[in-house]
Amino acid sequence: MSEEKDKEEFSFMKEKIKAKPINKKKLLLKVAGTMVLAVLFGVVASFTFVITSPIAEKKCGEKEEIPSVTIPRDDEAEQNPETEATPAPTPVPSNPPAVIQQTVGIEVDDYRKLYNKLYAVAVGLDKSLVTVTAVSSNVDWFNVPYTNQGKGSGIIVAENGIEYMILTDERVLEGAEQIMVTFENDTQVEATVKKIDHNTEMAILSVRMDTLEEDTRNAVEVAVLGNSFQVRKGTPVIAVGSPLGYPDSMSIGMVTSAGNQIATWDANYTLFTTDILGNTEGSGVLINLDGDVIGVITQESNDNSSENVVTAYSVSELKSVIEHLSNGLDLAYMGIKGTPVTDEKAEENGMPQGIYIVETALDSPAMNIGIQNGDILVKLGTEEVKNMKDVQNVLLNLSPNQLVTAVVMRPGKDGYKELTYQVTLGVRE
Repeated sequence: MSEEKDKEEFSFMKEKIKAKPINKKKLLLKVAGTMVLAVLFGVVASFTFVITSPIAEKKCGEKEEIPSVTIPRDDEAEQNPETEATPAPTPVPSNPPAVIQQTVGIEVDDYRKLYNKLYAVAVGLDKSLVTVTAVSSNVDWFNVPYTNQGKGSGIIVAENGIEYMILTDERVLEGAEQIMVTFENDTQVEATVKKIDHNTEMAILSVRMDTLEEDTRNAVEVAVLGNSFQVRKGTPVIAVGSPLGYPDSMSIGMVTSAGNQIATWDANYTLFTTDILGNTEGSGVLINLDGDVIGVITQESNDNSSENVVTAYSVSELKSVIEHLSNGLDLAYMGIKGTPVTDEKAEENGMPQGIYIVETALDSPAMNIGIQNGDILVKLGTEEVKNMKDVQNVLLNLSPNQLVTAVVMRPGKDGYKELTYQVTLGVRE
């Protein structure tokens, strides 16, 4: 009975509690009220910021203004004084747009005519250009003989009524057992080596006139060696021969540098650098717009920064060398490299004026007689010497095996001491 009674007393615990229904009208009113308050807060905050901002800036200091940066522009009409003295032609692309045509004042036809004239100048030298082929034989790994042919360019620089003298690159002749020369009309004859200058790596070949037919002799011309002392930065030039490494090629450009000096044994030569793309196997010559040879292409003197452009020796400084080689004469060799002691260097360092010897060649006449690096050469023969050009001029008038007096100043603990040597000149091998 008691259990039934307990069940009745707690029966209300089994009742379900239901959630109070949401009053949507009241909820909407609360949301709307919240939004109104938020907008009102934003308006009040903005108004407060506007009012208090000037006061805050005064207290914290005025805002710093950062000035604008101005880069001065270059005046395109302004020219370097050196450029004004020797103006270079304005380069024009192969298909000049209208704006360039208006600026330069040429039309496409004018541009075509210009290149046709430049091409005619280059072709005009064909009568003086030849292809040099060096033939050598060897055997391969299987003991099978084969023939190798190295090719390069040559240019006819002289004739004496009996033979033509052809200037070419010594590298082309390396290991040659037979040398063949091909003229413009495809006539091919054998040539012999007249002389080689290992200093400049130039060689002179000889072709006898009586080995050529009359029509070939009539088609051949001796090239004009121009005055390269007039060449300046910006001078237009044409590279002909094998500037790209293969025969019968040409390129047009300009001299980009005419002041570089290449130090060789007993002489320094001016090296022209151009903007013409070249090849490390390239050879040939540079000509001016008159068709005169002004440079002999050399890639051996290139450094890594200019190995892909054509460089050339100034031909005016090579004329005496070419003459010696064409006459079958060896160049007298002493074996020094030096740099001039200028007035400023002499005064600053207490040195005598002359040529500071930076290097003596191994087993050279100079080294063998006792001349050392650091000596200052002041006199050679009867001539006082101030630069390597003076040395070259003295040696060009002398012959191998000839004695020449060399006076040097050698530094010591008590200053410079004068020493005199009798040098027996030799031939550079």
